[in-house]
Amino acid sequence: MRKDKFYIGTLFLIAVSSTIALGFHDGLEFNTIALTIALYWIFSIIYFNLRYIFTTNKGITLDYGISYSLSIAVFLGPLGLLIYETLNRISVYISRKLTKTADEEEGLHTFYNIGSFALSSTFAYLLYWWLEPFFIQIPLGYWVLIVILMIIVVSLSDLFLAVILYLWGEITDRGKFVRFIKDRSFNDTLKSALSNGFLLYLLLENQFELVFVFFLINYTINRSIVYKARATQDKIERDQFEEMAYTDFLTAAYNRAYMNKRLEELADNASGEQIGIAIADLDRFKQLNDQYNHYVGDQVLQHFIDQVRLYLGEDGEVFRSGGEEFTLFIYGKTFDETYDLIDQLRQNIKTTSVTVDYLGKPENVEYSSSFGLYYFTISDEKSIEKAHIHADDLLYVSKERGRNRLTSHDATK
Repeated sequence: MRKDKFYIGTLFLIAVSSTIALGFHDGLEFNTIALTIALYWIFSIIYFNLRYIFTTNKGITLDYGISYSLSIAVFLGPLGLLIYETLNRISVYISRKLTKTADEEEGLHTFYNIGSFALSSTFAYLLYWWLEPFFIQIPLGYWVLIVILMIIVVSLSDLFLAVILYLWGEITDRGKFVRFIKDRSFNDTLKSALSNGFLLYLLLENQFELVFVFFLINYTINRSIVYKARATQDKIERDQFEEMAYTDFLTAAYNRAYMNKRLEELADNASGEQIGIAIADLDRFKQLNDQYNHYVGDQVLQHFIDQVRLYLGEDGEVFRSGGEEFTLFIYGKTFDETYDLIDQLRQNIKTTSVTVDYLGKPENVEYSSSFGLYYFTISDEKSIEKAHIHADDLLYVSKERGRNRLTSHDATK
């Protein structure tokens, strides 16, 4: 028999035998037991959609959410807790089967959840009724006791789960075990303690209408929090996807798709803003690749982009518009300032070698770049698409004149 199955079976049998042996808490009527289990069961099913789902490295799905087992265990006793946990976990099992989201061994996980939650909360039940006479004599003693019990319940649950993760190969050393324990949020534990403490207080006072209202309010608040969190996560993922779609993988510069998008945005704006469009091309880049290899060429491209970003700062954008061709948009500068910036960049590239990894050894590689700069005012008469073409023509002139040059035109005069 597999070790994890033996462990889960043993945990389940111990939980069932101990809860049956301890039975219900003294003095409870059948109607009270049935009503309490029904309320907890119904709202647990409703709360199921608010759980946090985590998939382990082995593809095993784990759920995290607020557990109300402590309050029902202390009020009804271990047997009432077992009945509730069984109904709750079987409902989850059926739901996952119907929605086809169940793991291959969902049934085994169901037995584990029943056993672990029943056993840890049964221990808390025994501690509560043993310690309660002492704690009620001190200020806020009831709440202190509830928090202590919740920490114990959470710790036992984490310990049970850590054993399972160890048997599944998720936790392989002490360091991973420590990280697993540290991942537990104390705020979540405190929230669970306060929720269970308030529910238990209402149950002990026989305020079942308020128990219903509490569950309803708690669900509404948590639903709002979860939906906002999911919306935020969706936005982050959309932003990340958009960034990936508009970013060149090698250089991390914007790609041609984003450049076309920016050209359209600037064309639609027609704000009268003065802008410099520079197109740069690395000189004799094919020869560099042939002399070394494409990996060295990639390192040179990355070095070029680093230098461009250093000079542009917050005053412009850089796009990889071709293999070794780049387009720069420079904002908020005069023609002379734009010209000086590009020319200083050109000279720095020529005089600064880049250290690359070539055949496992460092190698200093020198290269140069040519630029075409077109400076103009964005307007309906002068489209930015045409300006980009003019800049490309100016780059061609720089190439014809011997490379490592800057050819410019100020169209604002």
